[in-house]
Amino acid sequence: MVRPTARSGVGGALATAMERAGLAPRLARGILVAVMTCIGIVAVIKVVETRLSVLQTVLCLVYLAAVVALQLRYFAWQDEGAGPSRRATLIALAVQGLLAYLPLLQFGRAWVGMPGLFAGSVLLALPAVPAWSLFAVVVVSIAVVQFDMSGSWDDVLYTGISTVLTGLVVYGLCKLATLVGMLSRARAEFARLAIEAERDRVARDLHDILGYQLSAIALKTELAQRLIDARPERARTELDESLGISRDALSEVRGLARGITALSLSNEIRSTHSTLAAAGIDLEVTQDGDLGSVPDDVRTALAVVLREAVTNLLRHSAASSCSLRLTYGPGPVELVMDNDRTDARGPDGEPGRVGGLGNLRQRMADVGGSFEAGPRDDGTFRLRASVP
Repeated sequence: MVRPTARSGVGGALATAMERAGLAPRLARGILVAVMTCIGIVAVIKVVETRLSVLQTVLCLVYLAAVVALQLRYFAWQDEGAGPSRRATLIALAVQGLLAYLPLLQFGRAWVGMPGLFAGSVLLALPAVPAWSLFAVVVVSIAVVQFDMSGSWDDVLYTGISTVLTGLVVYGLCKLATLVGMLSRARAEFARLAIEAERDRVARDLHDILGYQLSAIALKTELAQRLIDARPERARTELDESLGISRDALSEVRGLARGITALSLSNEIRSTHSTLAAAGIDLEVTQDGDLGSVPDDVRTALAVVLREAVTNLLRHSAASSCSLRLTYGPGPVELVMDNDRTDARGPDGEPGRVGGLGNLRQRMADVGGSFEAGPRDDGTFRLRASVP
């Protein structure tokens, strides 16, 4: 059952979702690369301030580029599905650790900020307990190195806090970029599933709404063709009714395009009388209770069930008579339709399959009801829809 709702273009919604899905990760990665670049620039400034030789400066820049490249390649987005293997990540972590500590022997205080990047990578690459333990080791070790270089407790405190801050910033930004990517992919997947659900809805509504009208129009037109010479007035009546059904179908298709599918159960009962009479099938209708007490969504669902039942009756049976019983409460709201001489074959000719009944089960489930249909021991076919 599809309730009256205003629907926007699903194609535009998907395009917007996909655009946002691509923009957010790019923005997050851009921020991360910018921060890493700023950390590198600070390191370069320290190197320049120490007035190293040209060769040492170039070598320092090479080390720095390697550290940043490892950071972005193996640790920044390591949770995004097809990333590097666990073994490759651990090897990269070990190499980055060497690049964080060994250049200290060559560049001294100019390189003292680089272990902070390694501390962030440790948090990203290892499980929680060993990660935070090794993170603490990195902070303490660089503080010890700083004390050995300067002997100043102020420098030790500054270096320790700087290492903690750099490690946490790197860890937080990398995790944020990963989470943004995951969220964006989830949003795109949600939009894709919404499109599929909308496509299924339209296909189901087209089948349930138009199947009956087209069958009725074909039946009445064939009948009018047979009667046009012998009984022209009756033929004209059948053609007029066919025209009315086609107009109703056009109106319902327009409503479907706007996402509005509301059918009248009373009109469907009257239409069933006319259609089955044209097909030469006797119909007995029994109604018990007040139709006005039935909620609109339940009435629409039952109208769809009745319409599909008549469509299957015309297409897949050789019935000569049928009965329709409608109960509108105060207990369950029920629609029961029985017909004789049923074939119970679907449109593909496979026994036991009746076209469109899967749609009806879904529609009744949407309003909290149940649906069952099948042949009985006495050779008749029963269709039953019930809502508590």
